[in-house]
Amino acid sequence: MNLHIASTAKVSRFGFVILLTLIALQAQYSFVHAQTSQAKAQDKPFVVEYYYKARWGYADEFIRLFRKNHYPVLKKEMELGRILRGDAAKPRYHNTEDGRWDYRVTIVWKNVEIEKLKS
Repeated sequence: MNLHIASTAKVSRFGFVILLTLIALQAQYSFVHAQTSQAKAQDKPFVVEYYYKARWGYADEFIRLFRKNHYPVLKKEMELGRILRGDAAKPRYHNTEDGRWDYRVTIVWKNVEIEKLKS
C-alpha cells in the first residue's frame, strides 16, 4: 500500500514538474513573440483620422483658419519625415446631424512611436 502511494506521489511530482516547464516555455514564447510583434508594429505606418464639424455657414472660415494654422505644422512634420502623407476630404453626401462631419483629415505617420511623441 505504501508503495502505491509513493509511486502516485512521484507521478504527481513529475506531472507538476512537466506542467511548470510547459508554463515557463509558454511564458518565454509569449514574451519573445510580444517583443517581435511590438518591433514590427513600430515599423508600420500609423493612420489617424480627424473629423471636424464647422458651424453652419462657417465652412469657408474653418478652411481658411485650418490652412493658416494647421497646414504649416503638418507641412513641417512632412519635411521632417515624421508624416508620410496627409489628406483632407469633405463628405460627398449629406449625413444626419449626429453623424455629420464637414471635413476629414487623414494623417499617415511614419510609425506609432512618432505619433506618441507628438502628444
